Amino acid sequence: KLLFAPVMAHFIMNFRDMNKWVIRFDNNDNEYKAVINGGTIEDETHSRLFLEDWRKLYIDDKLNWKASDVIYWLFISQKMECFRKFGIDFMRLCVDDGGDPILRYAHSESGETCGNIFFSKISPIADQIANKLGISLRYFGTFHLNLENGHVWKSEGIFENIELSPDYYKKMAALSKRMFDIFKGIHDSFYEYLSSYVINGSNPVFLESLPVG
Repeated sequence: KLLFAPVMAHFIMNFRDMNKWVIRFDNNDNEYKAVINGGTIEDETHSRLFLEDWRKLYIDDKLNWKASDVIYWLFISQKMECFRKFGIDFMRLCVDDGGDPILRYAHSESGETCGNIFFSKISPIADQIANKLGISLRYFGTFHLNLENGHVWKSEGIFENIELSPDYYKKMAALSKRMFDIFKGIHDSFYEYLSSYVINGSNPVFLESLPVG
């Protein structure tokens, strides 16, 4: 039930660098930036948790891919094209917010909401699998869900009382909608992979001569 992890790999393993190098501000010169930066420090651990669960679920053995297959899957394959774009779109939000921490909070909060919805659904399944196998699954299970409360980390009480002009509100809403659109695409693509491979017990396979482009 968790064997859709290969389709998650590109976006999730980029999540560390996106938080460390893109979302995070260079300094904490106001309270809003400090909150955003604190959240990125927590979020950048998620890539490591994902890899930890990948190993515990023996996904390498189940896929039986060569190293060149992995490189092709992540960086060239059509199946992962959407995830490569999702990552770019995600980072572009931090360009289009102009370095404004209030606008960055808005689209980050939207992303946290999407994460909470996803993990609230998947973590009970992961916990059942973990109990059956006698392991802990910290990325897919309750451990991660407890970090994904639907809000930017430790942001409660910081942003709620800010008064917004109509134009500022429009900017905020537009950025938030773009984040929701990104995650809708991500979750739809998870489902497409499940339908194409996991449900019928198959994996993506690659020709000896890999197509380019």
